[in-house]
Parts: sequence; structure tokens; C-alpha cells
Amino acid sequence: MKGRSGVVYVIDGVPSNPDNVDIDNIASINVLKGPNGAALYGLDAADGVVVITTKKGSKNTFKVEFSQSITMDEVSNLPTYQNEYGQGYNGEAEWRTFNKDQYSWMDPIFFPLDGQRYIFRSYADESWGPKFDDQPYVAWYNWFPDSPYYGQTSSYSAQPNNVKDFYDDAVTSKTSVTVSGGGEKNTALLSFTRTDQSGLLPYSNLKRDVLKISYDSDLTSKFSFGANVNFTSTEIEGDFDDGYGNQTSGMFNSWFDRGTDMKKVRELKDLTTPDGYNTSWNWWNPLYYSLYDYKKPTGTYGGLQIPAVTDFMDGFYYGAMAWGSENGVEVTVVGWDPVAMTGDFIGDFVPNSGTSKAIAAAQINAGADVVFPVGGDQFGAVSEAIKEAGIAGVMVGVDKDVALTSPEYADLVLTSAEKRMTNAVYDIVAELSAGGAFNGDAYVGTLANGGTGLSPFYEFDAMIDDATKARLAELEAGIIAGEVDPKA
Repeated sequence: MKGRSGVVYVIDGVPSNPDNVDIDNIASINVLKGPNGAALYGLDAADGVVVITTKKGSKNTFKVEFSQSITMDEVSNLPTYQNEYGQGYNGEAEWRTFNKDQYSWMDPIFFPLDGQRYIFRSYADESWGPKFDDQPYVAWYNWFPDSPYYGQTSSYSAQPNNVKDFYDDAVTSKTSVTVSGGGEKNTALLSFTRTDQSGLLPYSNLKRDVLKISYDSDLTSKFSFGANVNFTSTEIEGDFDDGYGNQTSGMFNSWFDRGTDMKKVRELKDLTTPDGYNTSWNWWNPLYYSLYDYKKPTGTYGGLQIPAVTDFMDGFYYGAMAWGSENGVEVTVVGWDPVAMTGDFIGDFVPNSGTSKAIAAAQINAGADVVFPVGGDQFGAVSEAIKEAGIAGVMVGVDKDVALTSPEYADLVLTSAEKRMTNAVYDIVAELSAGGAFNGDAYVGTLANGGTGLSPFYEFDAMIDDATKARLAELEAGIIAGEVDPKA
């Protein structure tokens, strides 16, 4: 009935969609293969014809038929899943102990869970984390104040039936009423069928009404007249597609945590964060949650207070202010005020000095979770300050692609504001090679000539949403076109 290979379906003499036929109204089905179908119904029927004849009234009778059927379905066969390891990427290394003293800048809603262990990469889709040990830990629903389990711990245990628990028991109810009959020369049939089906997938259902009317009359011994009316109305909710090409539930075979309690997911489906967003077993843990509270300060400091340094600090400052204005949130920048021309400076460009580390630590202590040091190689100093403070902080590199050239800091480098000197050297050498004359004019690296730009986000790329990336591309294009002033 559901084939779409090119076979033609002919219902009561008319090519039609077989989905519009109530199977209980079918009187007979005949199959015409290849040439036989084409001979009667043309080239479109070269792959064959399925001839469906529906029921009609009978002469000299009158019948009223009523039928009611209820069927139930449940998921019975599923793949065999491992139940030894839980959420995460790095085995036992995923465990962290929440320490409110280390994270005093963090949202205090998490403080009641001080001293408890939790999975750090709770944003992991896979189950390559620690072994299940049935010991207390903080589950996703223990973190949020509106949860009935807030501030408690849960058992770090496998949930062998969590995939099966995802599915509903499907119920299909079908009701049909048929009135038919006729006299010596005329017959008629009126049929109505209502199908109500709740699917195996939560929030999926189908409602279908099928109305059929047929009338036949023998006008003479050699001439007859017949008419059929079929009307079908179908409403479907929950025809899901998860976008990975595996139609919804296929994600359980790759993108799922074997420790997720599906009963809790159902119970807490309306649970939200204090900001009003839906919660999930797949979230960015309390550190990242607080890191994304953009009301917290960001920080920048320089080597010497000279234009080559403060130009970078200006861009950082005005970029932060513009983001806050666009998104309606309060943003502050610690370490530089471009209007008053006051800020934090080391006083030299000595790499990773004690003074540099002290400035970074002071800005972090003031709440900054993003630090932009513009003083040469200060990335070791900032890295130590972040780690010693125990925060989920990051830094923005300068001059070079720091995550690439200094991979020991890559896990803390969000991106870098590069001076791409190789582009300058290449352009000058190319010009001289083509016969150009050397001159002492200053070379200005711009976004347009590739002499400056932002490095890739590398390890943080998955954390940067598409809207932010699109806005960065838009701003870059605007600066190149002269439509956006980076210091406005």
C-alpha cells in the first residue's frame, strides 16, 4: 500500500493516492504487471498497476455496520547498550569537586552543593566518562532552585532502561460506521471512519477522518451510471527529524548519556534556569553557566601606555561595550578607560613577570573571567593567575595565534588578535620582485589586506553560537567597508 516505486494505484477506476483509502473499505486488490498495466493505463503504468476496488452497496439489501477496534503497541526490541561508563570524554578525569571558595564570583545558586563531585564536561553527548559507581554526585537537576531535587545529590548509576523509558505506549482507536443498501437498479454506500493514534514518540499523534460515498444505478440493461466521492482529512503532530539523518530516536545510538534518568527528564520537562531557559541533562556545567553571565567584568592591561598597545585595548573596550549595548546587558571592562586614558600597565615588556601576574590576578579577583594582556608574551602569567584562582576563565592572545604557537596555553586561549607580520613581509617582497621601488612608508596591517585579524576559536569553537560568529563576520565586513568604526 505504501510503495512509491513508480507503480500506479488505481482506485475505483481513477489513479489515486492509496493513503486516502480506508483499508476496511477495500473489496479487492489486483496487480497488473508491466505490459498489462501499460496497455490499460498508459506508459505511466509501465512499472505495474495496483487496482483497488472499494466496497459498494448491494441490491435489495439494507445494512448498518459498526466497528470499533483498539490496538496497543510498545517498543520491544532495542540495541544492546553498554551500562558501564557515563557521560563525558575523558574517563575518571571528568570528575571535579565543587568548591564555592574557589568560585566566589560564581552565581550563588550553586553554593549549596559545595564539596560535592560532578561531571565537568556535562555538555558531552557521548558516554566515555567515569565508570558508574552508584555513589553520590550532582546531577543536572540538582543544580537549579526550581527543581524539587535542588541542593541534593543523586546516585551516579547506569539507567539500563532509559532509552525504552523515552517511548510512550502507542494506542490506536479506530471507529467505523457504514450504511449501505439498494433496490433492483440502484445501490448506495455511505461510510465514515475516524482513526485516533497516539505514537510511540512523545507528543506524536495522528487523527484521520475518511468519508466515502458511492452511488450506482442501472439506467438501462446496457447503460449504467456510477459515482464515488472520497474525502480524507489527516492531522499529524510530532513528525520529528533530528537533522542528523537518523530520524529522531537514532540519536540514542550515538548522542546520549547512559546515566540519564528518562523519568526525571519527563518529570522536569518544564524546569528552567533562573534566566528562564529550559534545562537539560546536556548542559555546560556551573562554571560555564556563570562564565556566560556577561554582566561580569572583563579585563585588559598593557605593557607600556603607548598607542601600539592602547589601540588594542581600545578595540577590546569598545567591542565589549558595543556587545552589551546590542544585547541589553551591563558590561564593564577592568584595567582600561579610553576616555580618561587610565588603566593597568606593567611598565615594560618583560615576559611573564611577577607584576604581570599580579595585575591579572587582581583583575580576576575583581570578577574578570576574560583577560586580554597586551604586553608581549604575558600568557604564562595570565595562565597561572587563572589556574590559581580556580575559575573557568579564558584569555585573549595578542600579536600571534597563541593557541597555535604556544599550545601549552591552548585550553585557556579563546582567540587571539593577531599582527600578521608574514602578510606584510610577503606583500613587500612581492612588490619588489615585480619591479617595484622600495620606500620607507609605514605598512599598515588591516583586515582588508590580511595584516591583522582574529585567530580561530579552536577548543572553544563549539561554545560560540552561530549568531555570534555571524555577527563577527558582519562586523569584519563593515570595518573593511568603512561602515563600522571599531572605536565607536
